[in-house]
Amino acid sequence: MPKYARQLYISIVLPRILYTADVWCVTTQGRHAGAGAGTLGPAKAIKQITSIQRAGALAITGGLRTLATDALNAHTYLLLAALTVRKWCHLVMTRMAMLLEGHPLYKPIKRKRTGRTKRHKGPIHYLTKWFKMNVNKIEKILAVA
Repeated sequence: MPKYARQLYISIVLPRILYTADVWCVTTQGRHAGAGAGTLGPAKAIKQITSIQRAGALAITGGLRTLATDALNAHTYLLLAALTVRKWCHLVMTRMAMLLEGHPLYKPIKRKRTGRTKRHKGPIHYLTKWFKMNVNKIEKILAVA
C-alpha cells in the first residue's frame, strides 16, 4: 500500500540517511555548490539523496521510471532533497536549543549564539547562524519518567 510505503520511507529511510546531516551539511550553506545558489550541503550528497528519494517515491507510487522526479515528489507529498536536509538541520538545532542547563551541550549552544569565532567554526556555529534561534526564549521541558 502506498500509504504504508511512504510511512516506512519517512520513519526508517530518512532518519538513517540524515543521521549526521547537521555535521556534513554545514560546508556550503549560502555558497554556490554547483546545484544552485543557496543549496544546503555538498552538491554530491544532495544528488545522492535525491536519487534515493526518487527510488523511494517510485516504490511508493509504483510509477514508471520515466516519470519526472518533481512529479513523483508531488504525488508522494515529499519535500525536495535540499529542503528535507534543511528541515532535518532545523530539527536538530531546535532539539539542541531545548537542552536543559545540566546537559554538556547547553553552555556551548548558548555561547555560540553570541560568540564571534573567526576561525575553526564547527557545525554548531553554522547552525546557530543560519537558523537564528534565541536559546533563552525556547521553553525547556523536563523529561520525567
